[in-house]
Amino acid sequence: MEKLEKKFQEPTRTIEKDDDLQGEWKSMESRVTNRVPLTKEEMGGRTGRMNIRKTDEDVWLKEGLYDGDDNSEKE
Repeated sequence: MEKLEKKFQEPTRTIEKDDDLQGEWKSMESRVTNRVPLTKEEMGGRTGRMNIRKTDEDVWLKEGLYDGDDNSEKE
């Protein structure tokens, strides 16, 4: 367990200027630009974001809360 904990502990670094972060920025940029995108078939036919939560208003609309509410538009 100690070996595993040691592996994920990083020593504390003091960052004083932007140049201190250049290595991290370059590695992140290379991960993003070299990423191989999955095809639609590999994704199972799904595209776009998958984890979008429904809002309260979406649920209320589905349950019919807004149906037949003509009073607000007559004013």
